Amino acid sequence: MNKISDIRAKHLTSWNHHRCKFLPGDRAVVDRQVETGSYYSNVVRKRSGQTGKVVAVSCTKSGMIRENGDRQYTQYYIQFDDKNIVGIHSHALNKPILSPRERRAIELEKLSNG
Repeated sequence: MNKISDIRAKHLTSWNHHRCKFLPGDRAVVDRQVETGSYYSNVVRKRSGQTGKVVAVSCTKSGMIRENGDRQYTQYYIQFDDKNIVGIHSHALNKPILSPRERRAIELEKLSNG
C-alpha cells in the first residue's frame, strides 16, 4: 500500500502516549529476526534490516492503542523510502542507531513539518 488511507485496519495517525515504543514520525528498523520467523509474511521478511518512518499505529474499536489487555501486540505502519507502507508488529521493530548528524536531520524534518 502506498497511502495511509489504504490501511484497512482501525488505526491512528496521531498519538502521543509516553509508553508507546514509537511516536508518529519516528524512524524504525525491521529486526533481522523476521527472516527466520515462520509467522512473518514475505512482505515483512523482505524488509528485514530496512529503516522507515512510523506513519500509523493499530488501535482498538474505541480508538485506544491498548485497552484492558484486549490486544497482545501493537502493529505499527512503517513507510519505507520506496513509499510503500507495511504493518509490522512492534516486537519486530527497533529504534535505529543514528549518528548525531542523522539525529539532527530528523529533528529538523520534524520541525519543518510542524
